[in-house]
Amino acid sequence: MKKSNNPRSKVISLDLSKVILYASENHFLPPIIDSILKGIRANDIFEPLAVFKVNNKEYELVSDGKHRAIAHYRERRPLKVKLVNSKRRNYLFSRGDFWTRIRIEDIVAYHDSEYSRRIFEEKRSEDPKYR
Repeated sequence: MKKSNNPRSKVISLDLSKVILYASENHFLPPIIDSILKGIRANDIFEPLAVFKVNNKEYELVSDGKHRAIAHYRERRPLKVKLVNSKRRNYLFSRGDFWTRIRIEDIVAYHDSEYSRRIFEEKRSEDPKYR
């Protein structure tokens, strides 16, 4: 199998204090952030998040990952990401699949404790090591 030299498919670490990372939702659930922070502090290994590279200072999450990105931002730890082909991003925009672009540091907490607890418990049932 030929190894790809495509720079858009490689894994890199983003210093979130030096770049802008956009997500597509404007709220986060505090229990999930707290759980991820515990994992970061325990040096857990996280899979890279898929991102589009807009330019050298701006990146966009492809879909999931805002909670992990926010936790890494708060903890001032680099975030592992995998660059994906921006042609996919252009394709989505050409189809009219637009989404909100919000900087991860501007995302606000959603304080519905019942909803937050339910989501947290769902994630824990999927992964027993979920903190």
